[in-house]
Amino acid sequence: MAAAAPAPAGKTASTHRVAFVKGTHQLEIVGYSALKALGRSHSITSATFPVAGHDWAVLCGFDGHRLESLSLELSSAADSDDEDDDDGVKAISSFTILGPKGKPAAMEIVGTSREAKIFNRWSTVCSHPVPSAFDEQEARFVKDDRLTVRCTVEVFTETEEDSGPIPTRNCFVAAPPPPSISRSLEKLMASGHGTDVTFALERPRGRAHAHKLVLAARSPVFRAKFFGDTMDSGEHWFRVRDVRAPVFRAMLHFIYTDELPPGICTEGSRKHRTTMAYDLLVAADLYDLERMRLMCERTLWELSTGDVATALATLALVTGGRHNCRQLEALCVGYIAGMWDAAMKTDEYRDLKRRSPSALNDILEKVMSSSAAASSSKGDNSKKMSKSVYRSSDVSRGSHQLTIMGFSDVLRTHAVGEAVRSGNFHVGGHDWRIKCYPSGCTEETRDDIGVFLDLRTPLDANSDVRVKAQMIFTIVGPSSRLQMDASHEYSRDHRGLGYRQFVSVEDAKSEYVGQDDRLTIQCDVKVITGPSVVSSGAGRGGDQIVVPPPNISWHLEQLLETNLGSDVVFFVEDADEFFDAHATVLSVRAPALLKAGKLVSTLKKRSKTKRIIRIDGDITAVVFKAVLHFVYTDELPPLDDLVRAAARGDDADVPVAVRRTRMAGDLLAAADRYQLPERMGPLCENLLCDVITPQTAAATLRLAERHHRPELKAFCADYISSPGVLKAVVASEDYKHLTASSVEAEALGRIINRIAANSS
Repeated sequence: MAAAAPAPAGKTASTHRVAFVKGTHQLEIVGYSALKALGRSHSITSATFPVAGHDWAVLCGFDGHRLESLSLELSSAADSDDEDDDDGVKAISSFTILGPKGKPAAMEIVGTSREAKIFNRWSTVCSHPVPSAFDEQEARFVKDDRLTVRCTVEVFTETEEDSGPIPTRNCFVAAPPPPSISRSLEKLMASGHGTDVTFALERPRGRAHAHKLVLAARSPVFRAKFFGDTMDSGEHWFRVRDVRAPVFRAMLHFIYTDELPPGICTEGSRKHRTTMAYDLLVAADLYDLERMRLMCERTLWELSTGDVATALATLALVTGGRHNCRQLEALCVGYIAGMWDAAMKTDEYRDLKRRSPSALNDILEKVMSSSAAASSSKGDNSKKMSKSVYRSSDVSRGSHQLTIMGFSDVLRTHAVGEAVRSGNFHVGGHDWRIKCYPSGCTEETRDDIGVFLDLRTPLDANSDVRVKAQMIFTIVGPSSRLQMDASHEYSRDHRGLGYRQFVSVEDAKSEYVGQDDRLTIQCDVKVITGPSVVSSGAGRGGDQIVVPPPNISWHLEQLLETNLGSDVVFFVEDADEFFDAHATVLSVRAPALLKAGKLVSTLKKRSKTKRIIRIDGDITAVVFKAVLHFVYTDELPPLDDLVRAAARGDDADVPVAVRRTRMAGDLLAAADRYQLPERMGPLCENLLCDVITPQTAAATLRLAERHHRPELKAFCADYISSPGVLKAVVASEDYKHLTASSVEAEALGRIINRIAANSS
């Protein structure tokens, strides 16, 4: 009896994300000489601080009469849903011994390598020995019997969202390379080919050449300048006076690649890096480059942590809503409040006091309302002073922004009743969360976006605790603003309030979704709190500014959909349809398309300024449009959308699986025809594997032979060889077409021989 062939592997889907989350903690050792004088092995421990959901602490080990080691300790790990999860936490730690202002540079203390250490229940500490060089220079780092140590922690985080098994095979036979749009545009910028605008730069003098189309796609300011109804639209030479030459060149690099040039904000002195980051921030604000602005904010915040003087200087630059840096401003205020004694001794404090009294008031309010500022004691340093503040009934205010990136994609991926949730935020002693339903809360409200504010803090089940809150939801678009307010008394049984019909989906798309396809909802919360006592504690690290992912592909997609600045028209003869495109994009993304046909003189009347190319041969308008979509985005449209768009009346009796295979096959043929095999080819192969059935297996094998795809061919062989599949394949119509070709019949013969060998 023949041995049964193994069943095809089940396909599962999951989303896996990894990142390093960085946090810092500064420990001031007051009474340093007394700790050394103990003359025995002992250690001191800092307050715990959170990074990436885990609590950490700094340990300072003394041996004899010297500081021997600095260590990072995992105090408590984040809760895991898996009780057997003992993989631990991966983290990289380093220490810096900071000197007083005006003294020598800080002393870096790092491990022997940059490899992450695994912290778990058996190994909770990573130690770094203090080098002997510190003993020789110790007096230069200690002032007022105080030594300051900063610990930097980078925690490796990964999340996996398991979507469960999908009833099909392991359908990915080809590994597409990553998207390459930014690399293509970077090559275009470096080559200088086709540039049509020149910028005269100053400080130092020079010139920069660029492409109007790329600049307009990425910046609303450039779009209005080059393609708006202004006097500048026909100009090709501009003088730049408000941005220094190196800053403008770095901004151009960002526009073409969505990244800043390597080392632009990471090399040089702290002052140089701060100046460059701020100048780039100003440029980002001038030309409305949101991602670049946030990157600069994050850099300024990272430079500010660990140096209160830099934090004060940064606050002076961005205070008062300048450049819309509200998050950076709030982080600097909180950090300075926690370092108040040291801050008041700096020149930057005096400068801020003179230039921006309002910013100073914000800091003072935070100092008075929290215990973030450490006590600076001139007396007996062997005793620690603690503080507490009693508060009568008061009103606490807070604000949180939920930004939904890729809103158009979210609409496609979130069904009715599926919510997008913000992170938790803290107001009035409670944790809160914004919950947004992009596709509606219920079937009755599927055309409207629902927005709610949920109370996340657990309430005592044995008491009638109620939390009074007022909220204002605000959604701001490029030219419109919508605001709604409400009040609610939250309880154990009533933990959420909001609007089921906050704004219609269509209104949101047309008025409130920005050019970068993001929707931002802000919730201002006012909580009426009762009496409380707040004790002093250590500052909490890990605050960070989140930078959204690159979005060049979305900008190019909008360029294709709006036809802005198009200079090429494709005429698809088979469907008698026209498609506008841009020679600048095609020249670096798909030059074969520009050579796909000849200028059609009979159609010149359609446009006197655009090049018209006729596309003949066996390609439909739907497939050609999908090719253009791929060229501009590095992705294919959803296969089922293409199948529906291509449906004709005579397709009613054709099975959906057959139509899917035909469409995927047409896309594969187009990838070969227009020389797009590197990424589009593998994507098409995976589509064919994803939709394969016994009725389409023979046709898929034929496509693999025709387009010389060995991985796809091997997949078809494995699939047809599966138990029960061969009989259905032989009974299909496509099998008859396969056996009619001598070359393809030979391929089928090899498969049959393989099955026969397994059956013997």
